[in-house]
Amino acid sequence: MSGIIWPWERKKVQRELDSVEDMLESVFKPVDARPSFTSDLRKRLVRKEGPLAKASLTTLELVLLIGGAIAGVLVFFFTVVRSVANLLTGRRGRKAGANPAPDKAASKPQGKLKTKKRAA
Repeated sequence: MSGIIWPWERKKVQRELDSVEDMLESVFKPVDARPSFTSDLRKRLVRKEGPLAKASLTTLELVLLIGGAIAGVLVFFFTVVRSVANLLTGRRGRKAGANPAPDKAASKPQGKLKTKKRAA
């Protein structure tokens, strides 16, 4: 068979499946676990009790979480210090030399550019 169950073969396949299930059910019986095995398994799975045991954070995740929090606080702190310094110095976000004072000559429109013609 190629994996296709045709409608006229469905009853036959269902009977075979039922007989296999009955056979497996009679062969495999569930076994009750010993209480010591259950408690030992529970201890190995849970490991230590603590606030991070429930969250199941790995060491790398914990280091990244703490490092990210510290980096965020430092960025916030330096941003506040820079903003206060800019307010006190009066620069208010402008960079020195970025916007020079406009010249009167620069504001006048320039005439046509004169070019020299080359002699061929």
